[in-house]
Amino acid sequence: MPPEFIDEKWPAEILSKLASFREFDEFCDVNLEADGSSKAESEPTPSTSIRAHKFVLAAASPYFREKLSSDSYVESKEICVVVKDIDDKTLRLLVDYMYTGRLDINENNVRALYGAAEILHLDSVRSECSWYLKEHLSVSNCMEIAAFAKAHNCTELDDAAVSFAGQHFGDLWRAGPEMQRRRCGPGVTALNGTIFAVGGVDISETLREAEMLDPRQGEWISLPSMMNGRYRFGLAAANGLLYAVAGKSGNQFLNSVEVYDPRAHRWTTAQPILKKRYDAGVTVFRDQVVVVGGFDMNGRVLSPAEVIPRILKFFASTWSAAPFLRMLSNPDARAIDPG
Repeated sequence: MPPEFIDEKWPAEILSKLASFREFDEFCDVNLEADGSSKAESEPTPSTSIRAHKFVLAAASPYFREKLSSDSYVESKEICVVVKDIDDKTLRLLVDYMYTGRLDINENNVRALYGAAEILHLDSVRSECSWYLKEHLSVSNCMEIAAFAKAHNCTELDDAAVSFAGQHFGDLWRAGPEMQRRRCGPGVTALNGTIFAVGGVDISETLREAEMLDPRQGEWISLPSMMNGRYRFGLAAANGLLYAVAGKSGNQFLNSVEVYDPRAHRWTTAQPILKKRYDAGVTVFRDQVVVVGGFDMNGRVLSPAEVIPRILKFFASTWSAAPFLRMLSNPDARAIDPG
């Protein structure tokens, strides 16, 4: 029996002919429209229809195979598929890749390509993008890439970025400008790109002083002092205001609240919270200031939370008890779901 004839050039020639058909719009039966903008693009690319062949798309991408197998598409001679969460430029690159097997990955498009490949189930592209990001890790991007990897559940890339950060820890952190006052246990938060440090204690002196750091200017600037010194308190920012809640002042335990308005450069007293507490978690959620946990004057962990609604009417509002926490292992831990 004669040996089997195998033309190794045949697959490439067929793919090349299909790409040529697409270039001249021959036998194309699918219109693709991108419905999304790339985070990597400074300006979204205007979307126009992308012509392609149904069977090429279905063979290359499980996403398109499932999409084009639906009853609404099977019998149609002309098909229009809207692809969500992928920008036009990225979708075109990936459709070209399906016909040619070639893809230009660079620092400007790698993240958009990774996200799109995830949607279209193009595992080889996603793997190559992950490799590209690992090979281009730097001190300036490793933490951002780690966050990107976590968002996309890419454990291998996340591990590589975190490992890189650990190896270059000394380069990631550098000494910043010194504050004007030594502080232990101050309230610290950020508002409009500025870091605020308020109160605290210096040896035995409870501090009222406040200061802010504008990273662009690179120096700390003195602010008006609080009316009462406090440390180990909660400091939260919302609606352009700072909220200093409870804490300690010397040997006294506080439930008082002060609010700072950077525009008026003034601290104002607000309604006190229901229970005196220190080391509490204070945050803002859905137009409410929320105080969670902390310790009472006997050093016991407080599980009840408190909330004051209607931030815009803060001074007219009163605090109310929120549901008890089932367990509180760290009195100062808090997390907010923005949804």
